[in-house]
Amino acid sequence: VTHEIPMGSLKKINNSQTEFNTWLNSITQTTGKNPLLSVNWKLDGSSIELVYKAGKFVQAITRGDGIVGEDVTHTIKNAKGFPKQLDEKVDISVRAEALFRLSDWKKFLHNEGKNPRNACAGTVRRTDARNSEYIHCVSFNILGAKKWATYKEKLKWLNDRGFEVSQTYFVTPDKVKTVVDQTLSNRDSLAYEIDGLVVGVDSCEHQDALGEKDGLPYWARAWKFPSMGGFSKLLDVSWDVGTRGTINPVASIEPVEVGGVTISNVTLHNMDEIERLSIQIGDDIEVVRAGDVIPKIVRVVKQGSTRKKITCSSCPACSSSVKQDGPFLRCTY
Repeated sequence: VTHEIPMGSLKKINNSQTEFNTWLNSITQTTGKNPLLSVNWKLDGSSIELVYKAGKFVQAITRGDGIVGEDVTHTIKNAKGFPKQLDEKVDISVRAEALFRLSDWKKFLHNEGKNPRNACAGTVRRTDARNSEYIHCVSFNILGAKKWATYKEKLKWLNDRGFEVSQTYFVTPDKVKTVVDQTLSNRDSLAYEIDGLVVGVDSCEHQDALGEKDGLPYWARAWKFPSMGGFSKLLDVSWDVGTRGTINPVASIEPVEVGGVTISNVTLHNMDEIERLSIQIGDDIEVVRAGDVIPKIVRVVKQGSTRKKITCSSCPACSSSVKQDGPFLRCTY
């Protein structure tokens, strides 16, 4: 299905006050020196367009490539978080994020995928609509109905009509970092997974004046958070033989939950990575999900009291000797 209005993505701020200040300085010629900004949760799910005709929900479309998406009405019609019929006979497009609540994921859905985001994305597209009743659509924008003065006005309109709306703060630029820090500190206790905050200009007039650049809205930025991390201990390292005789180290760690997923094994990639981390068996470590999906050890938090160097003297598959070839260990057989 072709979107009537393209569903674009956002340029990112990588958790950097400097990058935020650069963007802010670039928009103030249009907005004035102290514009009111919206700061709302950047929900980590599947973007959905909810289409209403004459006030009735008629279609749900995935973001796809931003121009064309999939019709997923058959699953989204069972989802929570939005009304199926409005009192007003309006033609509107509501932008929302389809997600699983973390409480539902842990209780009912943890076997459906590696993490809540992937599991929900799969459920949205299922042909049999199984588990679609656990989907929540959290709205964050509306197009149509009338000419809007502010983004705050849009969210109030949605909230007043029974839409679940993304948590949003309206602040001056000097308060944005405070919202970022507070949200980061509470990230593990939120109802949904988020991977950042969306910072935007509240005034719709200023949004229109700022427009887009390279297909990306210039009036908003996605302030990305670091990947979610957890703390554990390196218990042991095993060695897997890959293609062309490459021997790869795999860390066994004390099980730790990171972003709703329990992790007990993490690849250490190669000998250069082990040296870069200065890591040994017995160390306390921090693990993140790189890209919020792939587990990765990012640092040694504390050296173990009885450390053991990570080495491999023979091939685990055939017991032949091994040699180092650049950053890799290889079987000599």
